[in-house]
Amino acid sequence: MSKEYYEQGKTAWVTVDSCAGNLLVKSWSDSRIAVQGEHEAEEKDGIWTLGSSGSLTVWLPAGTSLSIHSVQGDLVVKGVDGELQVDTVEGDFVVKMIGVAGATIEAVHGDLAVRSVDGPLQLGTIDGDVACRNVGSLRIDTVHGDLAARYVEGDAAVGEVMGDVSLHTVNGDVAIAHAHRDVNAGNLGGTVDVKQSDGDIRLRGSLSAGKHHLTARGDIVVRWPAKAPLRIHATASSFTNRLPLEEVEEQPGESNGRTSLTGRIGDGETVLNLDAGGRIVLKETGEADWETDFEAGWAGAAAGAAVDLGGLAEQISTEIGARMAEFGARMEERFGGDYAQRMAEKAARKAERAVARAARRMEQQQRRGYSWDVPPAPPASPPPPPKPRRQQPAAEEQVKILSMLEKGIISVEEAETLLSALES
Repeated sequence: MSKEYYEQGKTAWVTVDSCAGNLLVKSWSDSRIAVQGEHEAEEKDGIWTLGSSGSLTVWLPAGTSLSIHSVQGDLVVKGVDGELQVDTVEGDFVVKMIGVAGATIEAVHGDLAVRSVDGPLQLGTIDGDVACRNVGSLRIDTVHGDLAARYVEGDAAVGEVMGDVSLHTVNGDVAIAHAHRDVNAGNLGGTVDVKQSDGDIRLRGSLSAGKHHLTARGDIVVRWPAKAPLRIHATASSFTNRLPLEEVEEQPGESNGRTSLTGRIGDGETVLNLDAGGRIVLKETGEADWETDFEAGWAGAAAGAAVDLGGLAEQISTEIGARMAEFGARMEERFGGDYAQRMAEKAARKAERAVARAARRMEQQQRRGYSWDVPPAPPASPPPPPKPRRQQPAAEEQVKILSMLEKGIISVEEAETLLSALES
């Protein structure tokens, strides 16, 4: 299907009123707007408005701002250097390379992936997971899945996250109102205020001078540089301290069974207030962290389990159960029954969420049955015959290989060799 061209309007804005399929928007060097796919176009007050009952691809000139009201499928926006405003996306949403004006996204019912937004990123309600990287600043109301943000130039203000929160390298202040799972944070440049985490909080690295607050119903683990200044005020059910604190005072609670601890390193201009329902662990940066290693291992196991294509759900469920029993027994021997049970349940939740996300994505793909339509360049000569498709590795064989890797029967290199052999 050929492109249709439209001259840029007076206001340099383009509006997509509705798209019943998938929508792909990207910039190009031409001064005109180009549209591919069945659509309607109308210009009013210098603004072009587009609508489509199917999928659509749109090319925008440099400097154009974009407003999207409704997309029933997936949405990809790449290289728009004006402002981006999005109301509702029913599927997944990928954003890449947006200009200094930033982006405002009200609602996404699938997952959201954002990369390279020079200006502020403001999010309303995201039903799936959110992954952000290289953004000017971040403001989020609600995320029903997990949130991962990395390289935020300004502040990061988060309302409510139903899953886990992971923040790495935020130059401004961090504020989290309510995280229903764990919070993992490191390399933070401003003040930190986590008002409530229903799971654990893990903080890595020092913080700027000022007052910081972390509150968790579970445990709090702080990995702090031994020579970085610190003044700590903490309350928990128990403490494990491996930091070279001075003027340490530890006082047991008289009625609630909780203990308070205070101490300092250096001038103590950085004040860290901790309140944990479980235990508080203070470590020097650089110590081995078995919890982090465990989660990384289970992330790989969950990714392996995510090859469920409709026929392996029962096998994956059984495998998760077996691994949970094995892990629980090992952790109980090392750390006691209650702590082992909490860690085992946490691992099971992570694996189950990974499988659920894979199943949801598979269902979406089967329901929609689409492929992006990108206009081909006119061939100078007859095109070569298409290359035969490589058969995907059998899902059952992949799971077996990943299971052997997890149990230590084979090495990473051997697993890669076996997976490559399946793909050939």
